[in-house]
Amino acid sequence: MNSIIIKYSQELFEKLQRCGSSAVVEGESIKFNPLEAVYLTEKGVIQLPAKELSKSTKKKGFKEKYLVFRHFFDHGYPVRVSLDTDEYLRVYRKGVKVGEDRTQYLVKITNEKESIKDVEEFLSFVGKFRKEPILAVVEKEKIRFIKFGRLTFD
Repeated sequence: MNSIIIKYSQELFEKLQRCGSSAVVEGESIKFNPLEAVYLTEKGVIQLPAKELSKSTKKKGFKEKYLVFRHFFDHGYPVRVSLDTDEYLRVYRKGVKVGEDRTQYLVKITNEKESIKDVEEFLSFVGKFRKEPILAVVEKEKIRFIKFGRLTFD
């Protein structure tokens, strides 16, 4: 996903930090992930022109990712887009500030038509990082979360 950039101000940046934002300062600008920019605009924390937002929101799968992102943020879970791909969300324990603890969950946003092979690849990927895997299945405006765990029969 591309970044959304706005003009830097110390007051705004401090406000963003209090909100749990992952925005970063680069020179005279503040850089956001589009999911977070839409969320913060919706909540009235920042103002972005509709034209700026519409570029990102038109991308395939954005609406579903945004619904899941918003759900976690609204319920007090710090959430970030995965560092290496925008395919996953990194979710932290409720009430923890990012940087104080490690990511607890890796969340893949999907629809009910996800193939078993794709689910296996996701579980293998998450297993390498020792995170708890969650599938967020989005149908229209409804989200179902499916959590996977390990089990041995020794």
